[in-house]
Amino acid sequence: WRERNQAQLAYVPSFHDGTWHFLTGSFDGDLRFTGTDGFDCLHYWDAYKYGLSALVEEKLIDGAYWTEELAVNAFLPTMVSPHVHCIIDAFELTDSTIDILKEHVTEHLLKKLGPDFLQPDIKASAVQDQKSLFDRIGYMLKPMKLLKAYERAWVGASFHNRARVWELNSQLTDVIR
Repeated sequence: WRERNQAQLAYVPSFHDGTWHFLTGSFDGDLRFTGTDGFDCLHYWDAYKYGLSALVEEKLIDGAYWTEELAVNAFLPTMVSPHVHCIIDAFELTDSTIDILKEHVTEHLLKKLGPDFLQPDIKASAVQDQKSLFDRIGYMLKPMKLLKAYERAWVGASFHNRARVWELNSQLTDVIR
């Protein structure tokens, strides 16, 4: 709560000093996660860091504030989606700027992971008012959601005398650590 509140108090008062956009940078598909191989997630987050920094250097945007998030979409096996949420200050965030961001993200992933990587998927929209900026920043700093994926996996794990419950709980522990 405190981190979210501090970010909201830092950015919302400057709403009238910029032209704000909200962007989610994700990927098509999920990565398998065992707790020890989360290293690939870093490359995916870094790809957006690289791309957004390049947009600033190229003066296509004035600045960006982003958070890295890991969506847990399934257990048994654990499947995750690393992605970023961004507040961008730019006079306009055109389709061509989004395409350039996608090119930079792809370039970074190709360099770090070779030809086998998840393709970037970018969604952006204008932030119309201070309340919307406040809400978007709150969304960027929300707690990780695990319950839905856990409950779906529980159904299969609890069959046959709960034979796979230990594995499910072990995977949940790996994600939390």
